[in-house]
Amino acid sequence: MSGNTTYVAGFVQGAVGDTSPNTLGAFCESPGQPYDGLPCAADSSTCGDRAQKCHGRGPLFDKDLTGRSGELGGYGFASNREVGRRQVAGVREAMGFSDSDSASSDFGLQQGATAKTELKAKVKRQGGKGGMQPVHGPVRSAHAYVDMSGYEFALANATRVRTCPAAMGFSFAGGTTDGPGAFDFVQGDNKTEGEQCVLSFHVAFRIPRVPPA
Repeated sequence: MSGNTTYVAGFVQGAVGDTSPNTLGAFCESPGQPYDGLPCAADSSTCGDRAQKCHGRGPLFDKDLTGRSGELGGYGFASNREVGRRQVAGVREAMGFSDSDSASSDFGLQQGATAKTELKAKVKRQGGKGGMQPVHGPVRSAHAYVDMSGYEFALANATRVRTCPAAMGFSFAGGTTDGPGAFDFVQGDNKTEGEQCVLSFHVAFRIPRVPPA
């Protein structure tokens, strides 16, 4: 919080690759085409069978358009700010704080000592009554990289098998509505085309299979 260096708040996310700030959904940005402005194809995130013109829109998409002189797909500053404001508002609501006297502050936050006093009063009021309790002690974390390839184990029928190296399917090249891919790759594609095989041969390297010991 501005002016208060004694309070730390964390907005923790998991599996961020499967989340998006573009809460309005994905739409076709294809001027001159009949599907311009319509939602992208739900099963493939495409517009006219192509992924390049399918883009996600944030909560303030109309204001985002000014990011690059009005060009579609602006920098998204307005939506970025709005997503942050909603996160803070949700936390304040969960903690029972009021924004009525802080409308002029950034993201509705009270400044400096006022916010600190409000937090202390909230904890004191609800302490010992099943509400908020002060947290004491150090904060610790742990992180580890685990190679899951080549792991040998037994199936229920006693057959011994080994996991394969990680691989990405063709549809991975279709990208996402936050950043579309290229060529004719699309999301959800489970077909193997000749040209895709040729391309994958040039960008992938082969890993020799090690037989079980």
